Amino acid sequence: MVDVIRFYIENVELTEKALQKFDIYPIGYGKERGYYKKMKREMENKSDKPKEREFDYFSIIYDRKENGTIGKLWFEQNIRRTYFNRIRTHESDLNIAMSDLHYNDFVREIKYWANELDIDEEDFWKAKITQIELGVTLHFKTPMNGIMSCFGSLKNLPRKHVYENSGVKFIGKNYQVSIYDKLDRAFHTGEIFESQPAARRNILKVGAKKIKAYIRYEIKIKTVSGVLPKDFGDISTLDKLKRSWNNLTDMLLNKFDNFTFVDVLSPEIEKYIIYEQIGKAIHGVKGKGKDKTPIDEYLMYLGLKYLDFENDGVDNKGFDEFRRHLLPFLKRDRLKREKDYGDLYMKFRVKSKPSYAEKFRNELSKRLKSIATQ
Repeated sequence: MVDVIRFYIENVELTEKALQKFDIYPIGYGKERGYYKKMKREMENKSDKPKEREFDYFSIIYDRKENGTIGKLWFEQNIRRTYFNRIRTHESDLNIAMSDLHYNDFVREIKYWANELDIDEEDFWKAKITQIELGVTLHFKTPMNGIMSCFGSLKNLPRKHVYENSGVKFIGKNYQVSIYDKLDRAFHTGEIFESQPAARRNILKVGAKKIKAYIRYEIKIKTVSGVLPKDFGDISTLDKLKRSWNNLTDMLLNKFDNFTFVDVLSPEIEKYIIYEQIGKAIHGVKGKGKDKTPIDEYLMYLGLKYLDFENDGVDNKGFDEFRRHLLPFLKRDRLKREKDYGDLYMKFRVKSKPSYAEKFRNELSKRLKSIATQ
């Protein structure tokens, strides 16, 4: 559930064993800074501090007075990615990128860093959180192409940004809620298939998106100490975050219920409209001039639905109105046409469920339960 997190521990005295894991440089004003482990960097010469630093998914910095013994330790890292990259070396980068950090994973990762830096575990859990991203990646066995257009608005977050067909973001004063195509993002950041040539990467991306959809649902808190809704709870320290884990999964699910949805198409209707036409094109089937296309059928269904064709299943008043006012315009084959329209309506009615909103919420609920404490 936790991705990028930024936290710090004050008044830390690192042991000699831990200090050996830092490259330490003077930064002026009688202070020095230590950078954890090896970095990719440009060196002006061997005696200079790094001109530019890039960390492989993590940044751990130790600030103190020159030759002092007490300092401040800063962490800023995607702990989900660093944890899985370290322990799941046999798995593909795609599986790792689409995985979520479970409660037990989170606890193990914090314990790992306490041990790695030779800091008392109880003190490490008291670290103060300043920023955090919470969320899950949902796996769907269909492309879910129309999902982004369904998110209309979100209560108390008036600003909305749409990123073409790959994501939507709702922005508040101190936090934002994002829904985006995780596969697109992972390709863009080089998280998956980074070693493949560009042309090959594009082929893999297109192929993967035809089979499944990976949709990320995420809340990014810019300042944990700032004003947040009450349902976020107190997540000011690592220990409080750990104890609030299940409450946070509930919060993520409840926040989803604050969306206003615009379900223009359901996943099954969208798939029918798209793939029926693709299938005919592949097999060389040419329709006659008067043949109805899937989109023609869908527009007819919307017209029947507008007439309250089924009247919510209570009785058939809608169909009676259809029979009374529209069928008389047909000069022949009235019974056959009546049956055809009834069959068409029921075909799309079946395909209209579940809606994108229902499918998303069901998958979200299952996913959140899977990462909670047992």
